[in-house]
Amino acid sequence: MTCAGYSPYSPTKHAIKALADVVQLEMLAYNVNVHLYLPGTILTPGYEEENKMKADVTKKIEGTASYVTADQAADILLSGMRRGDYIIT
Repeated sequence: MTCAGYSPYSPTKHAIKALADVVQLEMLAYNVNVHLYLPGTILTPGYEEENKMKADVTKKIEGTASYVTADQAADILLSGMRRGDYIIT
């Protein structure tokens, strides 16, 4: 995701996606599955700390976002891996 207030986050996320893309292609020859998990907002203590310093514009953008607990996020990841999904959201 690229939007106002995400300047520290967006470049890293794009880099991880690019790395996963190339690793997935390289691992096809070895029958190794690669999964990329791109969760939305996960309600954790770290998220609560992040919100203390978050820019108002970012808070407005995230205002309509859906959230999951850490346990729900883990279930989503495992379900996607069982299905063999490359990108899991």
